[in-house]
This record gives sequence, structure tokens and C-alpha cells, in this order.
Amino acid sequence: MSLEQDLTEEMLNMYKRAGEETGYWGNYFLRAVRKNGGHVTAKKILTEQSKTTPAKGLQALIKAKRLDLSLEALVLQPKFQPLFDKTEIDEARRRLAPFSESYFPNGKNINISPSTWILQGNPKRFNIDDYLSRYYYIYWSAPKHQKDFNIGDSVYIWRAGEESGVIAYGVLEELPTPLSQVRFPDALGDDLWRSQDDAPTEIKIGIHLEQIRLNLGEGMLERELIKRSPILGKNHIITQPNNTIFKFDETQSRELARLWNNDSENYRQPFSDPFSASEGSIELRYHYQRERSTILIKKKKEDYKKTYNKLECEICGFSFEENYPTKLGKDFIEAHHKIPLSKINATIKTTLEDLLLVCSNCHRMIHRTKECESNLQELIQYFKEREID
Repeated sequence: MSLEQDLTEEMLNMYKRAGEETGYWGNYFLRAVRKNGGHVTAKKILTEQSKTTPAKGLQALIKAKRLDLSLEALVLQPKFQPLFDKTEIDEARRRLAPFSESYFPNGKNINISPSTWILQGNPKRFNIDDYLSRYYYIYWSAPKHQKDFNIGDSVYIWRAGEESGVIAYGVLEELPTPLSQVRFPDALGDDLWRSQDDAPTEIKIGIHLEQIRLNLGEGMLERELIKRSPILGKNHIITQPNNTIFKFDETQSRELARLWNNDSENYRQPFSDPFSASEGSIELRYHYQRERSTILIKKKKEDYKKTYNKLECEICGFSFEENYPTKLGKDFIEAHHKIPLSKINATIKTTLEDLLLVCSNCHRMIHRTKECESNLQELIQYFKEREID
């Protein structure tokens, strides 16, 4: 029996139990499941129902204090989470969040509130910085807590070693899965291991990265800052850092999020986005983070210099080394990320071909408005026509 079929059976059983134990018989629900199957019905209910007024069936279960018999509770069971996307799971959580445990007498497997995790990596074994710079979607080993992960959990990446601390934040989108069966095998970063590779049977979780901060200038949370916190300093990532997975309680989760989001008078300001068009736009801020990924930019510079024996703007041809004192202009150039913002979340890996070396003036013109893609094409065409003239 497939997972979809299993869900349908569970939904039919849930209908029967709700009728027998609460007196509510959801006949419309039953007809929809029999006609369309459980998976289609569940997705439709999660996306179409009102966000202000609970549906009739949910109201009946609230009144009976039996939300453990709700579709939303079924969706949040770890077994069925892979069938739904993050938006649908978040909606199920939103509907159940206002209610206490007394409304879930048999709901031991229901995870209403996402958990917060820190995943630690050793840069001596694996090139973490390069991995985070290349990919939007990453995988991490999960040797423990495999039954505790849920889609939508908050995940922070911790780099061990001399420059230790939190360097990235993302959201869990793929539950523990054997390495050989992951959704995006190209995002495993197999070439970045400095010691033994992972075995095919290694269990991985998939994470969609939302922010990367590889150094203090970009706003990473250094270990000493975490250690000084009266709340976070007691977590095992500080007191017993030998493991690779650390779960935070609710109080610790809020404090970590506060520090990461710069809600602290003592916390140094992160590197600010240089262009006004980025204000208020999460996508643009993420776009600029990729443009500041020093490892990729360094490789792009090396590749271009090897081919052309110099660094120059790929749009207008300006060279900082030729126009400024050598000690200032040598090897200086900026980088622009060419992937359109509308496609950035669907892209798994950033490659050298995705980056364009540009001078500061052209870079600002590209970001003069939010139509970066069309601005770039207009600039390229403009300088091509000037060459012809």
C-alpha cells in the first residue's frame, strides 16, 4: 500500500471514529475522500477553507475537544508530512496552534509547534563554507533524533573549529531519508569531503537555506556570543559539543532567533545590503547574500583571470587595476548573481556561470530598480551598441 493509499484509509477511519466518538458525521468529507482520494481532498481542505472561520467539521471537533481526530492533526503526523508542502503543513499548524493539549487526548504524534535544531559540521572533514555558498538546498547527516524531525522545523548550521558559531539558517523540507534516496542528489556536495565520504545508507535531512553568514562581517553568531548568553550558554552545543545534532527548547529557540535577527543592543550589526532596492525584500536580501559568498566569487575571479589574464567588468570593460593605484585596484571586482529572483527558490545549486563580474557602477545600475534582470540586459545591449559605434 502506498503512502497516499494509507492516508486515504486513515481519513476514512478518522471519519468513522469522529462519528462514533463525538457524534459528528462529516458526510461531505466522506464523499470527497471516496471520490478524489485522501491526498487530493486533504490538500483542497488545507488551501481552500477560510482562515478566519473554522470549517463546520473542525468546529464540531473543537467543541468536543477531540482535535486529535481532525484532518489537520493527521497531516502533522510525521508519517504523512512528506505528502504535503511547507505551506500546507504551516496551515495545519496555524489552525491547531490556539488549542491546549486537553484538546488532543490521543495526539501524542502531533507536532503543532516546529522544533529548533543546531546542526554542527567540522570544516576539517567537509568544506562547509563552500557547500553553503554553492547551494540553496542542502543535506545534513541525521544519525540521531530521526523520529523527532518535522517539516517546517527551524535549522541553524554551526561551523566547528577556530571560527565556530552559527553561520546559516534554513527550514527543514525533507524528513530523514537514506542518502541513496534523497530528492536532490546533485545537492549532496560529494566533491567537498576532505576525509571519508558518506556511505549510501547514511541518513540525511533536506534543508532549504534562507540566510548564510559566513563571517562576522556578514553577521554570523560567534561561539563566544552564544556562550555568554545566560539562556543559550547552557545548551550542549556549548557544554558538550561532541555531537552533531542539538535540539533547543522553546526558550532557547526564541533567544537564538532574537540574536540571529539582530534584536540585541550588544550584537554587532551584520553586513548591510548596499542597494536601496533590497529594503523590505527577503528575496533580494537572499540574492545579495549569494553575491557576498566569498568562496564562489574567488573561484569566479580565478577562472576569469586565467582566461583573460586580468579582471574587468563583463558589462562595460572597466578595470580597477588599470584605473586605480595597484595596491587598491588589483584583483578588485564585484559579482552579480544572474538567476532571476522569481526562480531563485527553485534553484538548487549556484555555479560560476550564475555569477557575472561587474564594476561598482554597473552593479548599482543593475539594482537601480527591482527589475534587475531587464536592467542587466539593457546595460549589456547599451555597451554592445557603443562598441559598434
